[in-house]
Amino acid sequence: MENEAPLFCTQCGATFNESATFCQECGTPVSGTVASGTPDHQNKKGNDNNKGKIILVTGMLVVLAGFSLYFGAMMLMDAVAIANEVMNDPASAQVMIDYSITYDMLLSSVETAGYLMIAVGVLALVDAVLTFTKRFWAVAFVLTIILTVLMFWTLIGLVLGIIAIYFQYTAKSEFA
Repeated sequence: MENEAPLFCTQCGATFNESATFCQECGTPVSGTVASGTPDHQNKKGNDNNKGKIILVTGMLVVLAGFSLYFGAMMLMDAVAIANEVMNDPASAQVMIDYSITYDMLLSSVETAGYLMIAVGVLALVDAVLTFTKRFWAVAFVLTIILTVLMFWTLIGLVLGIIAIYFQYTAKSEFA
């Protein structure tokens, strides 16, 4: 009695007849390890939805990296101008006096924020590469959480981070 479904090699997915002793494609011995129905390699092609999520997360991380690198560089280049503007505004200057914040402290804070944004941009690029190559899911996921926490004070960073965390978590099965 002949099977209606063709037999497949469990290694490469090639079809063969019932009397075969080894796979003609890859040389794997048959010895009762054949499967009928859909071969495993066709089942493992991945969920297209998860692949879309990976691309979406990678894109969001690249946007976050670009945003962070650009504004971090602008803050560093314009740190003196930003500090001068704050000190020249009477209301802001009064707040600075009330809280005993000096010009140097303000300048240092602006520069620190600029460096932080550049660091976030670099980490976002590393995270984007890890996500796109589907390697080290735990590292990529933790980096995404760290980036979201570091960017909580910007609306776009917070929104992109939360969306990236969700989609990266749901696409975990795509990572090696």
